[in-house]
Amino acid sequence: MFMRVWMHKPEKWVTVPVNETVQKIVESSGDILFFWAKLKSARRTPLKFINELLGRDYCKKNKVSLHSFRHTYAKKALRKGMPKDMLQQFLGHSSVKTTEIYANEVPKEILRNYLLR
Repeated sequence: MFMRVWMHKPEKWVTVPVNETVQKIVESSGDILFFWAKLKSARRTPLKFINELLGRDYCKKNKVSLHSFRHTYAKKALRKGMPKDMLQQFLGHSSVKTTEIYANEVPKEILRNYLLR
């Protein structure tokens, strides 16, 4: 299954693959998984929840943000061997050069092993 998601940056629709578990969650929610995401002013709702859960001081000290989750996902995907051009599409980057920022943080041996497959 795939979901079409509106990306506020770079302001375009992106098709995102989802696994079976996510598919069930989305279907049970009536296809509105994050109702607050449509409102620009409400996109900070999950960050407020994270601050309450972990503590504001902890989040500030460790630079926890929604974007940090995105970076973590991207780095893990590259470490697991996801091709940069596929990750580019998944993240909604208009250029693979933007995605390569994440690749610079992945150990070269992992990237080399993927290329030698």
